[in-house]
Amino acid sequence: MSWDAASSDASNSSSGFSSDNDIENGNAQELEMAMKTEQETLGTHFARGHEIWALCRELTIEKYQEIDDQMETQLQKERAIRDLFCKQMQLPLDQNDLVMSEFRAWDAYNTLDTQASGSAFEAAFKRQSKLFAPLMKKLRGFETKLSVASGTEDAAALEETWQRYLNFVKHRVAPLVARDKTDSEEGRQIVTCLYERAVSALCLSSTLWKSYLEYLEYDQSNFDKPEEVDWRKLVVARRAVRNVPFDSFAWTELLVEMERKEDKPAEKISHFVRTNLLARSCPPMDQFHLLSVLIAWCDSIRRHAATSIGGESLEDTAQQVESLIGGVFSECVQLMSKAFPDFIEGKIRLAEYQAKCYWVLMPSVEASIRAPAIAIKVSKLNELWKKTLDTPLGSQAATWIAYFKSIRRMNVYSPDIIRAMVFGEAVQRVTDVPTVLAESWLVFERENGDKKTKRAKKRKATTGAKQIKGSQMQSPAKRAKLNAYNAGGDDAISKDVGERAEKKQAYETLTNEHTLFLCNVPKDASKEDIEEIFRGSKEQVTEEQLQTSLQQVMQSAGKLVVVNRVCILKDRHGKLKNYGLVEVAEPSQVAFCLDNVAVLKAKLGDQVTLKVSRFSIAHVLEQQKQQQSKSSNGNQTPLLYTSKVEQLGKEPTERMHNRLRALLSYQFAAQQNKKAPRMEEDAGSATVTPKSNEDFRKMLFDK
Repeated sequence: MSWDAASSDASNSSSGFSSDNDIENGNAQELEMAMKTEQETLGTHFARGHEIWALCRELTIEKYQEIDDQMETQLQKERAIRDLFCKQMQLPLDQNDLVMSEFRAWDAYNTLDTQASGSAFEAAFKRQSKLFAPLMKKLRGFETKLSVASGTEDAAALEETWQRYLNFVKHRVAPLVARDKTDSEEGRQIVTCLYERAVSALCLSSTLWKSYLEYLEYDQSNFDKPEEVDWRKLVVARRAVRNVPFDSFAWTELLVEMERKEDKPAEKISHFVRTNLLARSCPPMDQFHLLSVLIAWCDSIRRHAATSIGGESLEDTAQQVESLIGGVFSECVQLMSKAFPDFIEGKIRLAEYQAKCYWVLMPSVEASIRAPAIAIKVSKLNELWKKTLDTPLGSQAATWIAYFKSIRRMNVYSPDIIRAMVFGEAVQRVTDVPTVLAESWLVFERENGDKKTKRAKKRKATTGAKQIKGSQMQSPAKRAKLNAYNAGGDDAISKDVGERAEKKQAYETLTNEHTLFLCNVPKDASKEDIEEIFRGSKEQVTEEQLQTSLQQVMQSAGKLVVVNRVCILKDRHGKLKNYGLVEVAEPSQVAFCLDNVAVLKAKLGDQVTLKVSRFSIAHVLEQQKQQQSKSSNGNQTPLLYTSKVEQLGKEPTERMHNRLRALLSYQFAAQQNKKAPRMEEDAGSATVTPKSNEDFRKMLFDK
């Protein structure tokens, strides 16, 4: 039953709390517990929660009517009903404005409790008007969108609406409700109620179940009662496995929670996996999700074995490890071979992990028993790998590379023995990708062999590459690397050749795909004229388009990114620039956006790039505001400063001519002052004002 249906049933009858006989018999304790449970669950429902609270008040009145009508009883009844009103006003519910009017009228006629009468209503009214009133329009809008989306067959749109609704409540509503420790539980209850509604409406949505479990994990780390939250997450994880068994995340979270809370977790986890996964004729998931679940099962068994295994002797301990760990890995390999026989990578991964578990869990290498312990561990690992290599996996290069890494991890064999055990036999048996094995061998010889051996293995590796070159084409970077090896160059030379090839490829791409050649252009055409030709070929991305596109592409990439604010900066003329700032809700969403730039480029174009900003939107807008205020103050300065600013905007040649004229005018005035006596004597002659550059030059150099 969905939460909406449950709230409707609870509001239509009192059977959700207690029967009439229970009330008549005075079973008040059960009634209180039932009402508390409903208030914490259905009572936080935004659209139907007020019905639960009204039913609680009716049941409270009925309970006190069965008791003697005394003053003390009436006082207790008044306090109980007032407490229910106040608790409801602690929550953002759709019909709280109507309930507030009812609370005002009831509080005016019930004044036995003189201390709480009036003050309780004022506190509730202040909380509703100050905290929740600005959010009501947004919450009602989400409820309307859910109603519209529920009537269609578009499950993706409904899921996206639920995710946006959940993010809004988690990041905007719940922090307001839980502004102090006394109200922190109400915020959790509101979010939990919304998650329950979401998974009830879309029970097959693995995204919603994953988000629900992640919220419980985060809530568990910040809750004062971790035991209760642990059990709550365990119950939700079991429901998630039942509803979305095709998602490995639900299985992994359930196994981890069972290991945390259950008694004898290894036995219960193994029984659960064998009953619900291994016993099926066909796994409910694909090969990659199945591998993740099996690895999680092996993880829990390995942790259990690390604390429980301890034999009387080295052989006894090794036998226990082999029996416990080997049995679980054997079941995993059998299931993988039965369900997905062509999934070679999964089998190799299980074999490699089993070898790691053997090496870690085998007897410790204390000083007194170091040699016998190492001998036992090495023999067990060699026996394990021999069985693995005798299977069809022995023809895969990845199996031999995993075997090589396991031997290197032991650190007990010399390079000559490793060369004979691994590469000497592998080159005869590998059939899929021998060049990969040859490259690993070359790296091994460079690190451990002499120069002569390294040269020989390099020639062998390049010869094998030449044989395969005719059957499949290689990339330019691969050919450059191969040519460097053939020439006998070291790693630095090969890296340099590869970089030059990549740079050349980039130049060719820019030339062939991003560059246009214009011909028959008039000689007097300016840069602005050419830009005007292509001005209408590219649309400017607006802030709304950027916000919508970013949220949509990140949602398609697997995570809902909540964009709080978008700002595309403008120049001094009010035109949009080609860069802006995007503010997201959580720091983890920034890293997710940076990892999925390619998806955003496919939506908005290849020219779009993302990087971490050094300034926030508020900081940048404040700086622009300060610059505008300085500019406005600058317009009120004297005319001389304004003319100087205007001159700065002119061309460099024009500014140079203006400065030269100002300098010549200053020198001309100085010379006139020096010649003042002579000018007084020759007052009869008229003063000649220079009008051209030639007049200035004659005047300047006239001694």
